[in-house]
Amino acid sequence: ISDLKDRLSELGGRGSVTVLNSNIESLGRQSREMDIVSSECKSVSVALIGLMSDESDMFRDGTFRGLNIANVKETYAEISDKLNNNMPENNISCIVPLTHQSLQGDLNLAKWMLEFQSQSNSGTPIGGVILGGHEHVKIHEFVPDGGSNEQTIQVVKSGMNAQRAAIVDLQFENSTLQSVNVTFEELDDSHHQPCPIVKTIVEKRLAALDEMKDFTVIDANTMLAEYFVDSSGNPLPLSSELSRFQQTTVGGFFCSAVKQELVADACVINGAPMLAAKTYEDGFMSYQQLTSELPFPLKIIVVKMTRKQLRDAIEYSRENVEEGKSARVLEDGRVEHRGYLHTDFEYWRQSLTCDSNELDNNEVISVALPRNLLKGFCKIQPLMDLYKELEATNALPNDDDYIKAVDIIVRFCCKDRWSTIGSQLSFEDLDLNRDGVLSSDEIREAIKLILGEEEATVELVNSMIEVIDTNADGQIDEQEWNQILSRTRK
Repeated sequence: ISDLKDRLSELGGRGSVTVLNSNIESLGRQSREMDIVSSECKSVSVALIGLMSDESDMFRDGTFRGLNIANVKETYAEISDKLNNNMPENNISCIVPLTHQSLQGDLNLAKWMLEFQSQSNSGTPIGGVILGGHEHVKIHEFVPDGGSNEQTIQVVKSGMNAQRAAIVDLQFENSTLQSVNVTFEELDDSHHQPCPIVKTIVEKRLAALDEMKDFTVIDANTMLAEYFVDSSGNPLPLSSELSRFQQTTVGGFFCSAVKQELVADACVINGAPMLAAKTYEDGFMSYQQLTSELPFPLKIIVVKMTRKQLRDAIEYSRENVEEGKSARVLEDGRVEHRGYLHTDFEYWRQSLTCDSNELDNNEVISVALPRNLLKGFCKIQPLMDLYKELEATNALPNDDDYIKAVDIIVRFCCKDRWSTIGSQLSFEDLDLNRDGVLSSDEIREAIKLILGEEEATVELVNSMIEVIDTNADGQIDEQEWNQILSRTRK
């Protein structure tokens, strides 16, 4: 929370950036409850408010723990009353909510706004617009569905990564809103200069990651390469595209890495946290790209379940749309599922070639998965049922007993690199000064020689050391060398 307040102060303190926050009172002076913008002629004024979702399942693991998020609809009503009764001099023509909540949350707010307007305006709603975030795709919805431009609330979301702008034209007559016209413009970075304020903040915050941008973590040409071909021998690209619609090779790689590192029988990860939607044509994924794929701290645990429970969870996640959530439909009829469970390569291949009736459905296996799925994220019912079963038998891991997915994947990939180095060089070959340990400089030389990394970054070398440095002395001795090779060769 202190980091959030620092960030808000940093943004708001520069004068030209306004941070709107209408329903998290504890953030106080770091943000404004509302902002009023007026036409040049001053005859029309619009109040902008910032609403954070009050949906109980929106945030992972109490992201805003300790802060009270007020009810979205009640906040809208309170601000409307304040503007009408306590600030009539502003002559507000309409209120435009800027929200961060699910599409369903915005649609519910839009329906309620129309009812509220009707009660306040002799039974006639005036309509309006909600400018929303959270969703990663372009969305433009009308409430009521199919309604005309007048007396409707339009929900507008431009998607992620500043790929497009939503241009919203509010037209008034005698200070009364008449229509809302929305167009989208795809943005080409080459035609837009970066905002100096945001650029300064981003550069400051990400300076520590600069060295990581070329740190190649995943090389699908050598790591788990046998799975990047289909049944006909055709190559499969490393891709996370349509991760909410289908099993992807990026999902398969992530799950396989986690499964092997945690010595589990299987691993599943849902498509929602895989955000890059990218195909890596050369088969390489850098650390920066990995954290773009998994930007959230995906907390992985291992639990016991039967093969049938795992299969039921996978099937349920791929067949059922989460209640209360919207879902895109592709032209080929495939439906979006936030909870779509990706599996490790071995399970994926087995599901394509093996009759499930040939397996023992009652066999208990260990499965690695994101902890929040058990607690109801994406509402995969078989996993929610499993949570109750594990809780009743006191078989749930402790709250602190997890490992972040990104850390697990990096460890797996570093071990694979050690295996490649060890297959061609001995400890004695690497110990250039014959002092009985491998220093960071000697490991850097090995990476350059065997892996072809001309400029091995400090982060890469440090990660290589950390993954096998059991005594944490910053060097690799022969015993640690032998231990890692014995594990990677199994």
